[in-house]
Amino acid sequence: MTTTTAPVDWRAVPGYPVFYRPDVIEPGLRGLAQATGTVAAAQATASLDGGAFVHGHSGAAMPAAASAAPFLLDVRRSILGPAPRTPAR
Repeated sequence: MTTTTAPVDWRAVPGYPVFYRPDVIEPGLRGLAQATGTVAAAQATASLDGGAFVHGHSGAAMPAAASAAPFLLDVRRSILGPAPRTPAR
């Protein structure tokens, strides 16, 4: 999968001091992009929990999640295709 997302300096993105783990973001995203099956995708996704984008058991969402959103949407589109359009109500 190829994405058009620009590189991010994850250490420069603020996060909760006790929970934020910027070192796991790039390897986790790379693993997700290169995953060829459900298990590999699940492992990569799990590596992003616990301080990369969310801190699961505390319920904290990290600001880095916003920076990663375009990449994550690219991953979603590569797997499922474009999001279905729903009529406006």
